[in-house]
Amino acid sequence: MKILVVDDEGSILYLLERFLLKKGHEVIATTSVVDALKYIDSEDFDIILLDMKMRPMGGLEMIKYLRKIDFRGKILVMTTFINEYISQLKELDVDTVLEKPFSLDYLYKKICVEDDAKSRI
Repeated sequence: MKILVVDDEGSILYLLERFLLKKGHEVIATTSVVDALKYIDSEDFDIILLDMKMRPMGGLEMIKYLRKIDFRGKILVMTTFINEYISQLKELDVDTVLEKPFSLDYLYKKICVEDDAKSRI
């Protein structure tokens, strides 16, 4: 699978990228939503894994853009602030919300879920 990972915390981004590469996925990782949007416009992804709280543009803006362009892949959201975002994430129909902290094994199970059932919300 081709996965785009977006998180403004470099150490988390590095960890996720290394883990997913070791699992055999093609991974593009960026700390910037602006850069992520450029990748989305030029490449096809099966999964987008993104953090919610980023600056200057956050996860909600990115998800809204993905819905606008009719992105067909999975959207997995990572956040510590689940209660702050849950109603908006439901409205935007994300596939999975991962509440931080989570284990890499838990993340991988969510990535590998093949049915369309929503995993968390």
